[in-house]
Order: sequence, then structure tokens, then C-alpha cells
Amino acid sequence: MNLSPSELLKSTPDDYDFHTQRTMFWIVNDEIVTALIGTPLSHLEMAQSLGWVDDSNLEPFFNENPRGFYLSTNTDNRVHFYQGVGFGFDKQLKTKILFELPLIREKLKLNDATEVFFGPKDSPIKGIDYPIERAGTVGELT
Repeated sequence: MNLSPSELLKSTPDDYDFHTQRTMFWIVNDEIVTALIGTPLSHLEMAQSLGWVDDSNLEPFFNENPRGFYLSTNTDNRVHFYQGVGFGFDKQLKTKILFELPLIREKLKLNDATEVFFGPKDSPIKGIDYPIERAGTVGELT
């Protein structure tokens, strides 16, 4: 499957239930920017609505700015971090997130039991397999 970055990142009707349950965020210029609770938007659509991206800077913006979501339901208490057009992560991103976890914890109101992951919640996404790595709980990591 050969999707353009915008096709890969755009919401579909199948995303609605998940998107409206999670708290979506970006980390831009070392500031944690959250979307409105219950928004059905994707990260791409949020970035477009805030004027951060257009077709000319989409990939560089996604490569430079981490993003993720916090999901707190009866069955889930987890936060996920990734960057790039895919849902990738590397040692540099993990180091940055773990260093900033106390601030992220405060901003997103995470608790000690919140599980911290790198990569998406589920894979494959639109036919592409992405790695997912559990780092521990917020309590263990802070």
C-alpha cells in the first residue's frame, strides 16, 4: 500500500470511537498542546487547524515534533508517544519524553499507574505494521 503522508494521517470513520475517547496532544517548541477532549480529529487535522502544517511542511513538522495521546477509560490508563509521518520512535525521542515526563504528567493529569508506551496503541494501521514498546508506568519512570 502506497499512501501519501496526508492519506496515512487523515481520520477515517473507523477512527471516530477511539479519537473521541482519547486526549490528543503535540509537543511543539517544548510546549504540550492538547486538543479539545472528545475531538474526532487526527493529529494531522489538529495541526492543520492550528496553522502548523500544510502540504509543503507536513513531513518536517511531523519529524521534528513529538505527539501522542492519553487514554483513560474503565479498561485503559495509558499514554503513547511517537513522531514522524508514521508512528515511530527512537532513542532520542524516548530520552526526551522520559526527561519531560514530570511536566507531561502534570499537564495531562497522569497518575502513577498510567502505562507509558512508544508507538501507536494498535498495529497495523492502514496496512502498515508499527513497533510498540512499553516503557513502564509513570510511577516507575518518575
